[in-house]
Amino acid sequence: MANRTATLYIHYKKADGKWAYAKPVVKANGRIKPLYVLVDGKDRHHLEARYKVSWYESGRKRFEDVGQDADVAVAALNRREKALEAIAAGLEVKGEGKDKGRVTVSAAISVYLSDSKDGKAPKTYTSRKRTLELFRQSCSKIFLDQIETRDMLDFRSFLKRQGFADRTVFNHFEAANSFLRANGIKDIVPSMNGRVLTKSPSKSTSRRRSPNYSRRRTRGRGCCFNFFSAPAVARARSLG
Repeated sequence: MANRTATLYIHYKKADGKWAYAKPVVKANGRIKPLYVLVDGKDRHHLEARYKVSWYESGRKRFEDVGQDADVAVAALNRREKALEAIAAGLEVKGEGKDKGRVTVSAAISVYLSDSKDGKAPKTYTSRKRTLELFRQSCSKIFLDQIETRDMLDFRSFLKRQGFADRTVFNHFEAANSFLRANGIKDIVPSMNGRVLTKSPSKSTSRRRSPNYSRRRTRGRGCCFNFFSAPAVARARSLG
């Protein structure tokens, strides 16, 4: 019978300097206590620890490093189990097989958030983490190089369905785009007439009306591109 389950472990360094695997500590509300390990009956905080998703493939135990963020790790666990269920049902799962050297979306997010936590203000880290949590709910791709324009358009639609205001949708979209640019993915964001729609135009540009884009008033600060306009989305859809 094909394996359909995966397990989340935390890989930590013991007092004797050796590394070991353990189950993550779970709080009363069911959420994982970040970077805590149960050692000798007590919760121990290990800042060096990393989460690993484990599963069996062709009789061999496999591990995937999913970083230090507990929420990202749980999301990675859920995606792995869905992939295993699909394989067990005889379905083809893109990204499975010859994947050595490829960067997973989970790993990329983990590194990006880790860098944000070290070099940015706590507010910035929290904001980026929330954006990427939403992005992972929208995007089911396993590897970073699988993300394409369609995924960004789907992300925009997902945010709108959640009931976010246009400005909030814009902010999340731009934050996700910044994550992709930081990972070398720079040419998939919908654009029109050579302009990337997530960038505000110059003052001189903002005064010119064109049928190819709409203008939206902001509080006494002139106009900016509205990349959510119907012409923009139509052109973006034609890309792929």
